[in-house]
Amino acid sequence: MGKALSLVIGLVVITAVFSLFSNQVKNSPRATIDNNSTLNVAETSINQNKQISNHGSKLKLSWFNQALKDRLDRFTAMFEQSEQKMWQVFNQECALFENCQGLTELFSRYLEYKKSLINIDGASPTDTLSFRSRMDDLVMLREQFFGQAEIEMLFAREQAWDEAALQRLAIRQDENLSAEQKRMLLEAHIEALPDSLKNSLTPTLQLAKLTSLHQQSPAQTSTYNDYAAEFGDEAAQRLMALQQKRANWQQKLADYQSEVNRLSAQYSSTQLTNKVQTLRDKMFTKNEQKRLQVLVH
Repeated sequence: MGKALSLVIGLVVITAVFSLFSNQVKNSPRATIDNNSTLNVAETSINQNKQISNHGSKLKLSWFNQALKDRLDRFTAMFEQSEQKMWQVFNQECALFENCQGLTELFSRYLEYKKSLINIDGASPTDTLSFRSRMDDLVMLREQFFGQAEIEMLFAREQAWDEAALQRLAIRQDENLSAEQKRMLLEAHIEALPDSLKNSLTPTLQLAKLTSLHQQSPAQTSTYNDYAAEFGDEAAQRLMALQQKRANWQQKLADYQSEVNRLSAQYSSTQLTNKVQTLRDKMFTKNEQKRLQVLVH
């Protein structure tokens, strides 16, 4: 009887302890946090996946980049031809970019800016003061229509070009420099420019060098190798042909003048005029005779 009572009491105690422990675990704050944390992470992951999926389906490019000015200029050219057609194409392309409304608003301001240029544009300034004044007017006009970041994106290259052009104009108009000094300063100036600007001026620099070569005396005439090194083989062939043509013309003039001197010693004024004209008809084409008149007179 005593043993049975002890067994019953033991079972009651064990049951009570187990029940107490279960209640503690169930009501434990940590257990609540862990369960909720797991649920929150899962929900966050699902939401993030949904966001990524939605974002991926609506991903659009930014229009604020280096191609912005070319894009606006292209639509401006279309605007001048057909405003209705331009806006139709613009709206189609604008929809491909993020913040289409911002692009539309910027383009509207760009069109107004272009219209306002009529108050500034005109004949290219021929002196440094007029050139600088025009550049200042452009700066003020741009500030009326655009913010600083927009000005930098749209007009940085144009402003750099104008500054470089002003420097070249100042060199050309400096009366204290000789022609050779101006040539050397201009070459150094162009060489120091960024490639984007330098490439645009290379043909001008080559033309200046070519002009200098053609102004040389016969004893200084460049050889084929000189031309090829400077301008390439194809250009060298054309230049050598031009050089030969020039030499032939000079020889023809010398022969003509020698014959005129011989006729002058033989004929009177009236007869000489007829003889000389006959000589011209024989030696020169009509176009060459026009050149000859300029040289003789």
